Amino acid sequence: MSRHELHLRGRGATGPAPAIDLAALKSEQISIFDAIGATDENLEALRGQARALYEGGKWERCLEVVLGIAALGKLSLTDALMMPRCYRELGDHSSALVVDRLVEEALVELDAELGRQGKAP
Repeated sequence: MSRHELHLRGRGATGPAPAIDLAALKSEQISIFDAIGATDENLEALRGQARALYEGGKWERCLEVVLGIAALGKLSLTDALMMPRCYRELGDHSSALVVDRLVEEALVELDAELGRQGKAP
């Protein structure tokens, strides 16, 4: 079992990974997050790992974890905020600009939504 699989399944996990219902996944009855049996606890552990990698300057690995979270369909705005610097530190300035724009658009939308709810600062 790989380190990443162990991390997703938890300490003490043994044996093969659970079967994935590919038919339900393909027909979009379930998300990939649910299909692999991931939990909110797993997601928070991945986010903690991404933050630690980011703070440690492990740009490529941090980006891999954040992109993995995105692949699960669980990317948050705070996850996305790490991406531009990772891309810049890796020399990929065009990707950094794209993500910067997407994050900025999301922040504008969030601000507008909070304004509609009367919660804007």
